[in-house]
Amino acid sequence: MRAAAIAGLALLLAAAAWAGAAVGFRTPTLAEAHAATVKTLHSKHLRYQWVACVRTNHRFQGANVVRCNVNFGIDPHIVAYCTVFRGTVAVTQFQNAAIPCGPDLSGPQFTITSSGSP
Repeated sequence: MRAAAIAGLALLLAAAAWAGAAVGFRTPTLAEAHAATVKTLHSKHLRYQWVACVRTNHRFQGANVVRCNVNFGIDPHIVAYCTVFRGTVAVTQFQNAAIPCGPDLSGPQFTITSSGSP
């Protein structure tokens, strides 16, 4: 009887480990990516002016990457946080360098010929 209980427990633990390993990456909503980015900034006690999240055409292991641009307010100083979720956990390119976070060049391209006053 005891051997059967141990075997049952081992089977249960193996199934739980397999289920956890089967959790893949998913595309976050803009709101999820924004909330995760703000949570990360607060947890690191970083001061910022604003966070703006946009969808991109970048993909990582089947999930679309959401890019959140964070303005740290110096010059301005914009830092991109490119996010996917693994289950309920946000993962950025800072935790996994394989997550693509380059510029999204899918839209129309403009050349700035001048800026400021004429």
